[in-house]
Amino acid sequence: MSILARKLTSVYATITTKMEFVPEVHQHSAGPIIYYDNMNYINLRKYYSETLGQSVISIIALENGVKTEFVNTRKAVDNVPIYFRLEIRGKHSQFYWGYDGEHYADFDFFEYVAKEDCPVE
Repeated sequence: MSILARKLTSVYATITTKMEFVPEVHQHSAGPIIYYDNMNYINLRKYYSETLGQSVISIIALENGVKTEFVNTRKAVDNVPIYFRLEIRGKHSQFYWGYDGEHYADFDFFEYVAKEDCPVE
């Protein structure tokens, strides 16, 4: 398992990454995560779905230790480079993904842009 982490310095930020990853079994997953602690996080992930028999993306959340996969966000995807974006706007966060263009995951870049001077609403 590998992790690249960046502490948030503002609650107004945009995080963008481009990832190339081909999961082969359901235990393989990769993608951006808002991590508070081991009992609370939200993860946009690409993984292998045994149900669909191919790579998919979906959002999974752990809140106070209770795990929920938002199946309405589950979408079959191609095994090509994929862009992930996380926009944090105070108490609201939004994940985005899209296509533009033998290892676990190959991240081309990770960009973090914060607005340090915005008040929390």
